[in-house]
Amino acid sequence: MTLACPAVANLALTTSDAFEFELKTQAIRTRTIKRVQGNRSTVEEKNELRVFAIQLMKDPGQPTWKKLITLGVLCERFDELASAGITQAGKKVVDSYHHIVASGQLDDLLSQIGSQPKLQAEAFLLLMQAISFSPLTELARARIKLVLKGLGGDPETGEVPLDNLDNRYELGTLQLSQLLADHPWFLNHVLLGDIMSSGFPFDRESAYRSFVGLSARFGIVRLMLAGTAQLTEPKPSVDDLAQVVQTFSRHYRHHAEFASNLDNCLIRSGWSSLDRMILFLRTPHETYVTS
Repeated sequence: MTLACPAVANLALTTSDAFEFELKTQAIRTRTIKRVQGNRSTVEEKNELRVFAIQLMKDPGQPTWKKLITLGVLCERFDELASAGITQAGKKVVDSYHHIVASGQLDDLLSQIGSQPKLQAEAFLLLMQAISFSPLTELARARIKLVLKGLGGDPETGEVPLDNLDNRYELGTLQLSQLLADHPWFLNHVLLGDIMSSGFPFDRESAYRSFVGLSARFGIVRLMLAGTAQLTEPKPSVDDLAQVVQTFSRHYRHHAEFASNLDNCLIRSGWSSLDRMILFLRTPHETYVTS
């Protein structure tokens, strides 16, 4: 099951315990199995990073953007250790995470990161438009038109003026936070759904490249949700927001060339390094569980 299915998107994003796991024995179809192999690291080491990423996104005590930045730091470190031939790279980066959390260094670092609504809105709008495909259904087309309308654009032509885009985006993230006040896990579940379906960090040649793809997809989804949150007639429900995520998953993710186009856009533009990716991730406003 993936977020491209309307029913799955609704259940996964609006239900607080949707990503609680149970161990079961079950017969599955062979074609659903993804085969992976170790590159500079073993499958077991990468899987340790994968398990950690899932646990991190399930942690309700910090906003999603902080968890993404943390994951990026650890992915970069994981690749460094793996390239150096150091064994147990996965365990070592997880241990280092717990160390910097206990020392308070992580909070000090993240507290210094400022929000960049103009940069985020323009960059993710450009990515959304540069690699867009013709929607498969009238419903998908209608939802994308509403996103553009919420961002202050012309839903018919797709033109979005940049002069006020950052204000629309920042206000949209504030309204999104208010709409999700009773569903503070929503954005975490967006990422968990992506991690589960993409096979992070096995879907790229390195853990960091996998992180870049995960973050870029999340940035586009967040922009679409911020645009939708601006609508007032009628005011969107959490179910409506879940279906916006479904539209992204179905409209973009089902195109095989989407992932490579997305990565290549960031790499060619020089924006895939961690110090620059961080600027894309600091959400202007976000609701999350504080206790």
